[in-house]
Amino acid sequence: MKYFIADTHFYHERIIKLGKRPFSSLNDMHNTLISNWNKKVARGDLVYILGDFSFKHSGDILKRLAGSKIFVIGSHDKDALKADNRPLFEKIAPVISMKEEGQRVILCHYPFEVWESSHRGSWHLHGHCHGDLKPLGKRWDVGVDNNNFEPLSWVEIKGIMSKRPKTKPHHLSKYGFRSMLRKFVRF
Repeated sequence: MKYFIADTHFYHERIIKLGKRPFSSLNDMHNTLISNWNKKVARGDLVYILGDFSFKHSGDILKRLAGSKIFVIGSHDKDALKADNRPLFEKIAPVISMKEEGQRVILCHYPFEVWESSHRGSWHLHGHCHGDLKPLGKRWDVGVDNNNFEPLSWVEIKGIMSKRPKTKPHHLSKYGFRSMLRKFVRF
């Protein structure tokens, strides 16, 4: 099974207050995040971490989490990217374009307004916004603040996306392409 998660912010004490997270301490947050992860993810599963993983001790945390990990770089990932931690990831990239069950999916820590084939039904999974950004078409924030502090499975993502509207074409006005041509191009 494949899972998706972002913005765990391990060892970031201020995120509890900034993100209004329901934890009494850093230890409480760590224990909940690790427990929620390991309740869902099995040893043979694959987890896509879409950035902002941990401020320090990334290797120690990664070793406590089930599954293989692919890492999409976020804005607070200096520690996760240290040489000692790199072997703990199957892959590290700033953006990933993948196909799952025939569905094009674009993974990035940062949300895009327009992404590869967005107007053709591709999906975009991201983090960074902690649930504060209004969803757009087939774009979804997989950050823990937006998803009960746990990773989302591929099955859960499919369920969410089945309820989301198709992303509107970005290169057309509300009047359509032909209307724009008649308005701006005179023959």
